[in-house]
Amino acid sequence: MGEKRLNRKVIRVGDWVKIVVPRFVERVGYPRSLKDYKGAVEVLYKEQLDAIFEKRDRRGILRAPPFVEWRARERVVHEIAYMLARQDGFGGRDRTMHFKEVPEMDGKMVQVQRVRTCMTGTYYAPSCDGEDYEPGGLDGQKRHRLLLVKSGWSGGLNLGFFDPDDYWVPVEHVNAEGYDHG
Repeated sequence: MGEKRLNRKVIRVGDWVKIVVPRFVERVGYPRSLKDYKGAVEVLYKEQLDAIFEKRDRRGILRAPPFVEWRARERVVHEIAYMLARQDGFGGRDRTMHFKEVPEMDGKMVQVQRVRTCMTGTYYAPSCDGEDYEPGGLDGQKRHRLLLVKSGWSGGLNLGFFDPDDYWVPVEHVNAEGYDHG
């Protein structure tokens, strides 16, 4: 049996590609993330949170180690932020890719570590009319292939959303022509 020929247009794990558009996916989702709401909760409810999680009791004795207080506070802030996000619909109905510019990566050769697919579109809620049930979903749904790439250089660049040298990049932002499969 002959050896299977690889389609040269398909980018696979292990392939080396060149970054031609240095825009990397920070997250895929709705306009606002829980992180946005958490910041607002910390500002809006600071006094109430401080009163709830005051570290000393009336006698001046510590109630719990600081890390326990911090974890409990984080949980409460998370839950309040989630309630606000649900009320606000996470800022809108459009599920999109949110990018971060990294001009230092323009023209860099990178190796593909993983490949995944994400969906974008406009959310619509489920509906029920008698016996007809329509599950919710995305109008104008579009699929995007994302590549987790490793730069192979140690420039110390830290974007804060993955390891310093690992980035998710849409397949449209790379050029794989002329490079051998790994």
